[in-house]
Amino acid sequence: MAKQRNALRSAAEYAGMLLVSGFLSILPMAVGKRIVCLVADTWRMLDARHRNRVVEQSMARLGLDRIAAERLARDNYRHYGLVLLEVAKLRRMRREEVTRRTDLDGCDTVLRDLLAEGRGAIVLTGHLGNWEWGC
Repeated sequence: MAKQRNALRSAAEYAGMLLVSGFLSILPMAVGKRIVCLVADTWRMLDARHRNRVVEQSMARLGLDRIAAERLARDNYRHYGLVLLEVAKLRRMRREEVTRRTDLDGCDTVLRDLLAEGRGAIVLTGHLGNWEWGC
């Protein structure tokens, strides 16, 4: 019975994330940023256990005063909301738009030159995500 409950919960959470992601993906970026920051701030206020843990650890380990630690906690919650927004926007973006917004800092030229010379290349990369690509 527990496995079935976990499967149902996972399916419901996945469906919820698809709905949220789909909603965020159609919003203008500025509107989406305001919404996710508002939701993140609300979540932070309701999630006292984790918020207090972040604040206390930031004070103890980073030597921050309470105001700076609270600001760091706020920024952390907002960061996760913005990651969700960026991933939602990126999933619906056309290749041309991603290419236009992505700066490869000369890597594309080097790769083209190697391939034109017939030398080939092995390209290793982590991933292209919200850190590498931002709005």
